[in-house]
Amino acid sequence: HGGGQILHYFPLHENRKLIDMDKDWFRCFVWGTEIDKVRDYFGERIAFYFLFMSHLNKWLVLPAFAGLVLWIVDLFCGTPDNFTTLFLCLGMCIWLMLFMHFWRRNSARHAIRWGTLDMMPSAQPTRPEFRGVNRINPC
Repeated sequence: HGGGQILHYFPLHENRKLIDMDKDWFRCFVWGTEIDKVRDYFGERIAFYFLFMSHLNKWLVLPAFAGLVLWIVDLFCGTPDNFTTLFLCLGMCIWLMLFMHFWRRNSARHAIRWGTLDMMPSAQPTRPEFRGVNRINPC
């Protein structure tokens, strides 16, 4: 490694965009209302990750509230065979079906907007410094 050759290069960060996202970090990364800023800076794959996480955060508010209410009811009933377990299980089944349905709608809407509807998972190339046998991770 020498002779004045460039081995690697990395683009520099755009500080104004980072400061803007840092100012609105909750809306960009947690709640997802400013997800286009994340997409414009980091790309579609990273934006889809944070889009899913924001969708999950929004949808976890209802089961968290329901679990809290049922836990308080359980404190007052005080029996190990309480009636709240059945309602919680049925409610979570319905919640999961609706969560997945609306996630598909949300991700499809953003994929159409961003022009990535046909985006497929891709294997990352092996680093040039890697020594060994290339293989797919079995996990």
